[in-house]
Amino acid sequence: MTVTNVEPATALAELQESKTDRVTIVVLSGDMDRVMAAFIIATGAAAMGMHVTMFFTF
Repeated sequence: MTVTNVEPATALAELQESKTDRVTIVVLSGDMDRVMAAFIIATGAAAMGMHVTMFFTF
């Protein structure tokens, strides 16, 4: 395994180019702590400009 040194700015630019613009979250539990975690993740993704789809099945 080879490790290459990459400048942080270059690595960030590559990540931004390869980032998807959609996220889908499937919530399989009705427990409040799990639903709240899914909403927190969805809110963070939406704040990053991603299109968020959530499916709920209990």
